Amino acid sequence: MARTQRSIALACITLLSLSVLSAARAEEKIWDMDHYWREFRGPFVHLSYGLGEPKQKLYQGEFSKLGSMELRLGYTGGKVQSSGLLDVDDRFVFFNYMSSDIHTGTPAPTTTDLAMFRYGIGWREGYAYEFSYMELLPYQQTTLNFTTIHASRPQGLSAQDAAIIDRYDNAAPFGVSTEGGVAVQLSSLLFVHAGYEASVMYPRWVFWQWSGSYIIGSVGMALVSGFGREIVKSSPEIGPVMYWILRNAAAYGYYLLLKDNQFWPFHSETPLTTEFFKVGVGLTF
Repeated sequence: MARTQRSIALACITLLSLSVLSAARAEEKIWDMDHYWREFRGPFVHLSYGLGEPKQKLYQGEFSKLGSMELRLGYTGGKVQSSGLLDVDDRFVFFNYMSSDIHTGTPAPTTTDLAMFRYGIGWREGYAYEFSYMELLPYQQTTLNFTTIHASRPQGLSAQDAAIIDRYDNAAPFGVSTEGGVAVQLSSLLFVHAGYEASVMYPRWVFWQWSGSYIIGSVGMALVSGFGREIVKSSPEIGPVMYWILRNAAAYGYYLLLKDNQFWPFHSETPLTTEFFKVGVGLTF
């Protein structure tokens, strides 16, 4: 019942997000969305492929490496700076399938295979360099998501590992992810990107502990971002790169704290994590 409720809740969030995106595109005023979306440049559709692996510090066995296919649907927002840079703020919904079946290698019979379907909402930020023939965007991206997980149980699986798998198998745990990378807008229509994603999946979501941890992480990110924006104002040539470094360093540092203690700084469980290198191509309309 709890899994069904979570799935229904996320489906509602997804539908609401799509409705808000459509309404904002039509320039309807919903919760002051004109300010939230700033200046639209258009909707986008994005496909990506990734290679990576799941990890869990207490897991004694070995997980199979995974391939990843992802679809994003959203809108890209941009505000031109006086320096000629573009302050990018993209919002999207996404659907992501990860499995050892779409990895280039063959999993060993003793490894634990996972098949995961992830869906949620996300946002991507950064300052893009505008050239006459293209745009170059160093970005940092965050998502909030649910992941439906199915796991195999190889022979010889220890009782401890079986207990860890039981926490996730056939469940839909809540999670967060961060991604850092570079996107290149090759034309008014076509863009490509490469990035590295790190994600945390909570075996048990405790609202108050998660909220406290997330607020601490968000305040830290806001302080770092504010400092980065001052660098962009003072030095438009190097500022976007520094902004990219600062945001990704803060986001990945927060991920490392959650990797062993999912609701850091509060004492909590060790979560399941994934790390992926991803490449993709998309269309902006």
